[in-house]
Amino acid sequence: MFSITARFRKSRTEGVAGAVYYVIREGSAERNVTSVVRGADERVLLTARRQIVCDLKSIYCVIEHLSESRGQVTLDEVADESRRLFAGDNPYLDRIRSCGEHFPIKSDIATVGRDFRDDFEPQAPRPEDSDRSLLLGYIDSLIAGYRLQGKGFANTLRSLRLSLSGFLGGAEVHVSEVSPDLIMDYSRYLQGRRVAPSTVSFYLRGLRSVLNQAREAGLTDLEFNWPANVDISVDHSQKSTRMKSLDAAMIRKIADADLSSEGNLAFVRDVFMFCFYAHGLELVDVANLRVENLRGDVLSYRRRLKGKAVEVKLGEKAMAIVRRYAEAGNPYIFPMLQRKGKAYSFTYVRDEFSKAMKRIGHAVVSPVSLTFGMSRYSWLAIMAASNVAEMIV
Repeated sequence: MFSITARFRKSRTEGVAGAVYYVIREGSAERNVTSVVRGADERVLLTARRQIVCDLKSIYCVIEHLSESRGQVTLDEVADESRRLFAGDNPYLDRIRSCGEHFPIKSDIATVGRDFRDDFEPQAPRPEDSDRSLLLGYIDSLIAGYRLQGKGFANTLRSLRLSLSGFLGGAEVHVSEVSPDLIMDYSRYLQGRRVAPSTVSFYLRGLRSVLNQAREAGLTDLEFNWPANVDISVDHSQKSTRMKSLDAAMIRKIADADLSSEGNLAFVRDVFMFCFYAHGLELVDVANLRVENLRGDVLSYRRRLKGKAVEVKLGEKAMAIVRRYAEAGNPYIFPMLQRKGKAYSFTYVRDEFSKAMKRIGHAVVSPVSLTFGMSRYSWLAIMAASNVAEMIV
């Protein structure tokens, strides 16, 4: 499997459809890909979104057709066929239109990332398609199963699979042959690559979970136990003591600060407070909130980092902030990614807001170094203690 990086003028899209889109508009292909390609996008062009989505769906149809008829195709072949398609009649338009907003795609041919998630309906391979008697095959089956359930643990197992594949040199081993010695060798392999202790623990805990499930499924010895000398815990004694959450008094101080003469600091502060009032919204989510995500005082959205659907009833303070920054003609609730008709990448917004939060911290609650993540941690901490976060701030 390969991941093709396609660079737009102000954005980056990974995946074969995005790569073909780039080849058609900007240049020529630099490498070939098999028919099984995975990828994910971070940011797509904000202008002409509907046409871009339609183009990507058409390109997917081309990829699917060529891969099913030929087995293995190159990026150039897909790009050439897509050019002919866009230059003439598109035979896939009826299929695209009949599918509506949720266009089904096979995730073993191509995947889409966060910005296109609402326009596609990924179809994961069935778990039984993998040889469950083999370690990597069994992990593949678990990944497919978790994806079908919409569970984020699939991403953990995908990372584990890539790591184990490197350790095994691309070879396979039967689940029943996974021994304490192999686990210890894998642990030493991770340590030899000088990865962080927390990362070593992450992979080992994932492997232990896989083996426990395999044992329950009858694929390995029922008496198999994790080797006692392979520690999966993490030493937190050296963990940073940097503050992650703020108490109610500090949050109230930020909310009440007069920042009207400090450029865009008042706007950044208000977005920070909205995130707090909206039950710890993350910056990437608030930046991508669209007008249609808000119905009355009920905010419905899908978390971009984990894909979880969230519904929040907003209080008056949060609604006041929304009304304060409503911008006619802007598809977004807050003028962050699009301001007065000009588009900005999330990377730009993130850096801009990060710098502004540091300035707010120095001006309001010095010596605390403020970050946007504190809105979420603070809401969780205050709610755990009081259950009335907005009322006391």
